[in-house]
Amino acid sequence: MGHLVRLVVGDWQRLAQETWKFDIDNTQVKYDVVLRENETYNDLVEMVRGKYHVLPSEVVALTYDFPDWRKIPGDYTTPPVDILEDGDVELFMAVRMDFVNLAICVAYGNEDVDCYKIMRRE
Repeated sequence: MGHLVRLVVGDWQRLAQETWKFDIDNTQVKYDVVLRENETYNDLVEMVRGKYHVLPSEVVALTYDFPDWRKIPGDYTTPPVDILEDGDVELFMAVRMDFVNLAICVAYGNEDVDCYKIMRRE
């Protein structure tokens, strides 16, 4: 059985006090895709590439974060959760059972993804 999952394009920002914020690119369409619980990572990346017309030569970063109501304002936040393999897709789908509105945050393009990876390492 499949579930509708929202794809949202934007960039992660690491602000002061080690807080993370996803800046949504409001010029991009927010798509809903049907994900099955046993969906593979490669299938998910292909869905994203198809929806946003991302070239195979461009890198894609898929992440998610927990809802704002679970966070204490001004407190430290954990970095976003990366989706890098099949097990990460399964974990996302399991977490999504408790947080129905959980979206997949999409960043694509060498510059945007490299910037995110550098922030994760710092």
